Amino acid sequence: MFRFILKVGLLWFFLLTLFQGGTALANHQVDQIEAGLSDAVGELAKAKLQDALSDRDQAYAYFLVAVYNHDPTARQKAEALYTRLDTPEGEAFLGSLMMLKARDWEGGVLQVFKRKRLVQQGIEQLDQMARAHPEDPQVHIIRAISYLGLPAFFGRFNDGLADMEQVIRWMDGGKIKVPQEELLFRDRSSLYYYAGRYYLKQGEREKAKEMFSKANASNFHTPFAAAARKRIAALS
Repeated sequence: MFRFILKVGLLWFFLLTLFQGGTALANHQVDQIEAGLSDAVGELAKAKLQDALSDRDQAYAYFLVAVYNHDPTARQKAEALYTRLDTPEGEAFLGSLMMLKARDWEGGVLQVFKRKRLVQQGIEQLDQMARAHPEDPQVHIIRAISYLGLPAFFGRFNDGLADMEQVIRWMDGGKIKVPQEELLFRDRSSLYYYAGRYYLKQGEREKAKEMFSKANASNFHTPFAAAARKRIAALS
């Protein structure tokens, strides 16, 4: 009986530690470069919400504000818009939003298992959409970025890396058209930056530096290019 209680107690402690720093689209060991990027993207996305946007752009702007500003109201608005849009991309975002909800969920030990379940439900939805739409670049981009910030406990790093490498191949090979500059940073610079983050997390410093250099060259003025320059300096 004591051994069982000890195991449960250790599991609770592990899960609490797991969720302290977030799970979706945010590294659980956030550094100053990432913190600066988060501030810049969150504020710029919030400003864009003052403009006349399509439902798709409005949903993504709210998503960015929810991710980078930890704003539960923005998350709820993004959920409502993506549910109404009813597209493969929207369904993938809803999976990521489940993980975001887990990150922002307040409560003590009794809520930890609910948060873990939300993350697992988000993973299941993202994986389902990737299987159903293997050629949809948006679905794979969303899954890759979502899995980048998941702790190793969930075992999805390799899936996210494979998605990101596939998207980069498609982009570099001309199979998909990704703009140099885009209203809400859905551009080449951000994709190269996230690819660099994957390689950095994997310990492949030269590949990471190559991706960060491409992020900087794609559009010098974006927040992702600015963050990429800081990454390059840190790796030099």
